[in-house]
Amino acid sequence: PIMQTNEYRYCRVLNRPRDAASWSNNNYQVRINVNPTHGELFDRWYGATDGSFAITMEDSIEFDQWYHIMLEVKNAPPGDTVAQYAVMRVSDENDAIIEQRYVGFQTEVAEGFSPLRIGKAALIEPNAYPMFFRGYYDNIMIYNYPHANLPLENIVGIDDQHKNIVYRYELLQNYPNPFNPNTEIHFRLAKSEKVELVVYDILGRKVATIFNATANTGQHVAFWDGRDDFGYPVASGVYVYRLQTKNFVQSKKMILMK
Repeated sequence: PIMQTNEYRYCRVLNRPRDAASWSNNNYQVRINVNPTHGELFDRWYGATDGSFAITMEDSIEFDQWYHIMLEVKNAPPGDTVAQYAVMRVSDENDAIIEQRYVGFQTEVAEGFSPLRIGKAALIEPNAYPMFFRGYYDNIMIYNYPHANLPLENIVGIDDQHKNIVYRYELLQNYPNPFNPNTEIHFRLAKSEKVELVVYDILGRKVATIFNATANTGQHVAFWDGRDDFGYPVASGVYVYRLQTKNFVQSKKMILMK
């Protein structure tokens, strides 16, 4: 549990410095920040890799409570608009999700080899930077998950009915695949915009437009019945479907098997 204090602007719960002689140049850090509207309470979780990304969690911290914090950085899928994703999740002692946020970024994360550190703080007074937090964290346990695979979702509040809002572009593999003659294609949008989903043959010739409209942020599904734009059934074979918006283009292959 975290004990209340009124002295600090922030305190690092955990950080791995790139340089063993520096507390500020980190490979990554997780810390709690003072809410500037309150001033006297730690009220925010914060995760970062210096120079690459920063994630600030909005949910308030309750003192004398247990928390499970996960910070995961992973490569973006091939063809995505960013190189890396970082996901931070805060859960309660029963692992119920309190909040989760993610960001995409291009900067490659530098690997850190210095020992992990706990407790470096900064006082509320200007330029006051003591060596360590004056208070205590009780029973901190640190795990190195080989592959947590946190989903790329922004989740706010364990009771929020909109907890699975999607904020990234993605074209998913059609299902079923192979298919005969019907299949469905799911895609996700980071913003509301004009979308075109087109099927091509293996030589790159246009076969059918199966979606051409403005779509809202979130998840969508389109259906193809194995017919071209003139209503005629197409032959068995490999086809390519391409999703295109102003900000995103991605293609995948599918197999029509009669």
